[in-house]
Amino acid sequence: MKLKICATAIAGLLFAVPAIGQQPANPEAAIRNVMYGGVGPVISGSESYSQLPQKARELIETAFVAYGMPVTVEQEFADNTYEVEFAEGTEIEFNGKGDWTEVDAPGNRTIPISIVKSLLPERAFKELLKKKQAENVETIKHSGKGYKVELREVEYDNLRFTGDGRLI
Repeated sequence: MKLKICATAIAGLLFAVPAIGQQPANPEAAIRNVMYGGVGPVISGSESYSQLPQKARELIETAFVAYGMPVTVEQEFADNTYEVEFAEGTEIEFNGKGDWTEVDAPGNRTIPISIVKSLLPERAFKELLKKKQAENVETIKHSGKGYKVELREVEYDNLRFTGDGRLI
């Protein structure tokens, strides 16, 4: 997950919006120019925190409360996903319904154990504890099928779990 700047949208706004007080000669064309900027489709854009789905805000306000408010919230228009980044660098991806799909620690850091515990099923978290790896989690990915946990500085750097937390 990398911070994306939507230069296309900015260019579209600069070239498609008429001077203040003037009506565009062709409003539909002006809207198309803003949407596509004449270069290509707008693929993402900044959103306010309040535009995130309720479920996503609830997770942030419980599991990530120590991180404060996100500094960036981006929406990917093509697949209706959201990317959130906190000041210290942790990033979270959400689907359009507000379910988290990925949590990624910044740089060479790891996700705090308390957050790992809140994101994984109890069975998966206990397996990480048993393997003494709960403190080495740098990324967790979640899909409808299960979880992928990426670890740092270990021989087997990926663990996969079923939706109910069984190690695969």
